[in-house]
Amino acid sequence: MSDLSQGQARNLEDLLKAYSRGPRRMLDPTNFSECLLKERVRCDRGGPAFCLLILESTAESGLDQQIEKIGAILSTQLRITDELGRLETGVLGALLTDTSVNGAWIVAKKVIEMLPDGSSTPLATVYSYPTDESTRFETGREGDEASTDSDTVHHDEPDEAKDGNNLHKGRGHGSEALQPFFAQPMSWYQRLRDIIAAAMGLLFLSPLLLLVGLLVKATSEGPVLFRQQRTGLGGKPFTILKFRTMRIGAEEEKAALLSQSEQDGPAFKMKDDPRITSVGGFLRRTSIDELPQLWNVLRGDMTLVGPRPLPCKEIDSCSNWQRRRLDVTPGLTCTWQVSGRSMVSFSEWMRLDLDYIQRRSASGDLSLIVRTIRVVFKGTGR
Repeated sequence: MSDLSQGQARNLEDLLKAYSRGPRRMLDPTNFSECLLKERVRCDRGGPAFCLLILESTAESGLDQQIEKIGAILSTQLRITDELGRLETGVLGALLTDTSVNGAWIVAKKVIEMLPDGSSTPLATVYSYPTDESTRFETGREGDEASTDSDTVHHDEPDEAKDGNNLHKGRGHGSEALQPFFAQPMSWYQRLRDIIAAAMGLLFLSPLLLLVGLLVKATSEGPVLFRQQRTGLGGKPFTILKFRTMRIGAEEEKAALLSQSEQDGPAFKMKDDPRITSVGGFLRRTSIDELPQLWNVLRGDMTLVGPRPLPCKEIDSCSNWQRRRLDVTPGLTCTWQVSGRSMVSFSEWMRLDLDYIQRRSASGDLSLIVRTIRVVFKGTGR
């Protein structure tokens, strides 16, 4: 890294002093995450969209010093409603409220342009909420063809500027969906519990699993297991396993039965579904059809207790606030399973899941497991 000129050093020193004196401070990761969660709720309740700008230092050494420099510069581009915080070592985040993707990239461009000559250029990523876009762009100062009509940064830059604010050597700009950012991975304790419980369950239930597999095969044509793409932690899809309870071609017949669904919202539930096989009804009432998902738990796709994973097509129809259930790993059972299932409206189902996420605990999970076992033995499942 080349030495700074006296003028550049003086300007940077003034920025650092102003930053240290000013009211804006870099929040720690916990407080910054809380700000993001609050802003998401505000957006879900009708508030404006927002962006998260992440700047990652590429310096080979002195990461803290580099982040301090970037933070000092970035703070001059933020409004009073924005927030600045650390995400991890060498990574800085800026919550830009009421800001378009274009506006977020303009802020990133201005920060990079203001870095002293010879400074390593940070990598920038823009996350937007809500959005369906999924493109990451890394910043690069060399070959930057970006231009704006004004030297003043406006977060709400008009759309006319979007084709001229590229930070990736003429390749355009974009954003990543923010949903995966809120994902809360399982703790080591929860993962260890799941591995032990799922392995023991598969071992001790293997005779039952074998018997059910033979019954499914003997009573209807088709495979023993039903595989379907469901939405997991952070919106990542995975393949769920169930004992097949419907005849072959049931998915193609679903469209003709949608008007008879007893579950409101995007989910489909029908008590006397004509597609169900002779043994399928019993398997559903007792929830035995779900037992192969112990393999999903063992793999880490699911956990013992958590919101039930919805098919990918159904989650696509959910409101933004309902997608908050994707913050945690889906489970075999949750509050909905022991609260009437199809008798509960879809919105209430989603609220039950969100309430579980807010209040979840080891003792609460154990209570739900016990209540689920009672439902299974009573045969009051769907």
